[in-house]
Amino acid sequence: MVSFVANCKRICKAGIQLVLSCILVGLLLPPLLFAQDLDGLDRHGNISLRRETITGNWGGLRTELLDRGIYFRGGYMGELFHMDRRHRNSQTRYFGYLDFELHANLQQLLDGPDGHFFFYATLLHGNRFQPFIGSVHDLSNIEGRSNLLLMQAWYDQHFFQRRMAILVGIYDIANEFDYRESAQVFLNGAFGTGVDLTESGIAGVPTYPLTTLGMRLRINPTPNWYYRGAVLDGVPGDPQNPRGTRVVLDADDEGVLFMNEVGYESARPRLGLNKAGIGSWWYTKRFPDLVETNASGNPATHTGTQGLYLFAEGTFYLEYPRSKQGLRGFARLGFSDQDVNALSTYFDAGLEYTGLFPGRDKDKAGIGISYLFFGDKYKQRQRAADIVIDDPEVLVEATYKIRVQPGVFLQPDVQYVFNPVARAGAVNTLSVGFRFGLNF
Repeated sequence: MVSFVANCKRICKAGIQLVLSCILVGLLLPPLLFAQDLDGLDRHGNISLRRETITGNWGGLRTELLDRGIYFRGGYMGELFHMDRRHRNSQTRYFGYLDFELHANLQQLLDGPDGHFFFYATLLHGNRFQPFIGSVHDLSNIEGRSNLLLMQAWYDQHFFQRRMAILVGIYDIANEFDYRESAQVFLNGAFGTGVDLTESGIAGVPTYPLTTLGMRLRINPTPNWYYRGAVLDGVPGDPQNPRGTRVVLDADDEGVLFMNEVGYESARPRLGLNKAGIGSWWYTKRFPDLVETNASGNPATHTGTQGLYLFAEGTFYLEYPRSKQGLRGFARLGFSDQDVNALSTYFDAGLEYTGLFPGRDKDKAGIGISYLFFGDKYKQRQRAADIVIDDPEVLVEATYKIRVQPGVFLQPDVQYVFNPVARAGAVNTLSVGFRFGLNF
């Protein structure tokens, strides 16, 4: 109980400092037209329920609810992959993902404050791919332990004509931090949140499939520049009990995670740079050194661990001005503390083309590559156990997302991982399969 209270005080204190340090800035900023919230109700304000869902508008009911500030949807995604390890043996596995989301805009619903609630739940089932492949790279960004999870439950409040927003609740950092729109077409999890982040700390940063309680502050001093900062529980979920959604606050054992990101983002795709950002992360918990020991022969400890990442994405070609059809690309580079983290450096890059073929304006094609490198101390520790790490581990993915009909897509996908190192004896593996999705 003492640890719980101490951790709550620490999170609250850090959050208050973060907010107060920026309120003065917000008061001095000129009015602007604030960009729509990622995953917020406003993001869905212009959608066509007839063109984007299987079940349509329900005779106008869904539009009526949307006008009152309520939006909800359900969906299902499934993946079937055949994995071939250099023809030594192979397996075919299936994994499925049922999700439901609900948005409620208080300003529209109750003529209340400019804020909204968001709830997002998932049901995972099927057989995992990763144990068979033995790589650090995740074959699928929806793969996880079979589970029923409340992934997100938060309230986001806007201030100063939407120049500032404060979010509190169970939160997934991948919604806003380290986010590259052109990378979302890929199925491999590495192209979402960088592997240097997901492999950090005790259980990684709070993102799918493990999220946690936190507070996020967002400031847009101009329509194109942004700052995001967050303070969160240092260990998402409960490592001792992975079933369901669990929030365990323990200041001594888990610490706190701080995240910051500053960047530029254009309002719509245009030739040239569309988005660029630099971010940092820091855990307050003390971590043991991977190699060094103290005078007593116990592992030396470090106060916290940290890392840095930077990314950029841009448009190289548009079929016509203001078009959504064209070629975009991205690149990302991340670094983490080698004293306590296995990974030292992570890099990925990719290209995405929307509307590659005539008459298929909404289809997306993508090709991407990802590299991860291990730190010297981790390699040294593994050598002491007669395990040789010969990095980098490299992943190449090619994919094509087909819009079959309103609310239905099919996505063939090919991935090849070179030098998988997560399990002794793992070999290069070719994975061929597809994902399908239904939006109700």
